[in-house]
Amino acid sequence: MCSSVKVWDISSLVLVSNTSSLLPFLSANLVTLLHVKNAQTIRTIAPDIATTLITNTFLLLSSPSSEYARRM
Repeated sequence: MCSSVKVWDISSLVLVSNTSSLLPFLSANLVTLLHVKNAQTIRTIAPDIATTLITNTFLLLSSPSSEYARRM
C-alpha cells in the first residue's frame, strides 16, 4: 500500500503589512491550517470567525450557569 503526499498551493498568500494587527497573522495561519487555495476568501471571513470565537469564549466563561464559571 502506497502513501501519497499532498502538496498544497498557498503561493497566493500575501500578508498585510500592518504589523500592529494580529489579524493578518491569524488569517495566514488559518489559510495554512485549512489548506485553501483562495487565500482572499479566508482573509474575508477571518474577522467573523475571530469575533465568533471570542464571543463564544466570553459567554462560556461568564455565564452563571456555565460549569466553567461555577468551578472558578
